[in-house]
Amino acid sequence: MNWPDSDLAPYGTMLTVKDVAAVLRLSPDRVRGLLMHPRSDVRLPGVKIGSWRVPRSELRDYLIAHHTTRTLTDPTPKGDDD
Repeated sequence: MNWPDSDLAPYGTMLTVKDVAAVLRLSPDRVRGLLMHPRSDVRLPGVKIGSWRVPRSELRDYLIAHHTTRTLTDPTPKGDDD
């Protein structure tokens, strides 16, 4: 199993903020910030019905889309020399 599937394998189809924080190695507050980010190109897809949930498939797509061009703590594009 390849990344990011190997990191997501232990989780069900919907992840909590705590689950996402563990996968991304971020604080839960930072995950909530990504879920509510004003820029759509940075925003982590999720739904809030009482508490936030992130579909595993959308987190997988988000990780793939963001892992080479941006970091999760600094959403500005990075060059090849970073």
